[in-house]
Amino acid sequence: MLWGIVTGLLGAILGIVVWMLPAGTVQADVPAARWHVFWIVSVALATGGSWLGNMLWNAAAKRLPLTLSGQMIAFETLFALLYAFVYDGRWPRMPEVLAIVLLLAGVS
Repeated sequence: MLWGIVTGLLGAILGIVVWMLPAGTVQADVPAARWHVFWIVSVALATGGSWLGNMLWNAAAKRLPLTLSGQMIAFETLFALLYAFVYDGRWPRMPEVLAIVLLLAGVS
């Protein structure tokens, strides 16, 4: 929860800095409907991905033995990489494969 609060505060500070910049510095005019969609998606991701995800992660970490917690951390990273490679439509490069192998070796 604390990470979410700190991230929200940093986002608010960044938003204030951006609003203080002269007009046209950051982005061209955007229709108001697009801003509404942006804020709806941002709030949904903040609550679903950050708050709810963090709450579920903490609940799982409390219930799992330490040996399974290490595996959970490793597989979270591996599935995030898998999703990223699928999204990019490519296979991992050799340094990425080496990093994945080192991650698995470290957890093992």
